[in-house]
Amino acid sequence: MSPADVADIRLIWPHTALVESPWLDTGEDGDKTLWTPYAELLPKIFTTVLKTHKCDFVKAGDVVMFLPHCALDYFMADGRRLWALDERACQVTLEGWQ
Repeated sequence: MSPADVADIRLIWPHTALVESPWLDTGEDGDKTLWTPYAELLPKIFTTVLKTHKCDFVKAGDVVMFLPHCALDYFMADGRRLWALDERACQVTLEGWQ
């Protein structure tokens, strides 16, 4: 999904972001997306931000790591599946990632 796919959606609640489908860093194959000293304590759920509304910390195009159970998914009448996230659930913004 791209920002053009969600251009027709108007967000009205502050700190709201539409995001791509989240993915997990399982750490399989010995490769980790993000290494931290306390890696076992942090959830490793990532997504890319597509569109924001009155967000202070994230912007479209950012790759973010967020808390579990914070992204909500919605099915639109035209068959699209959208994910929404409150920016305050984000723990890390990964600079320069695509």
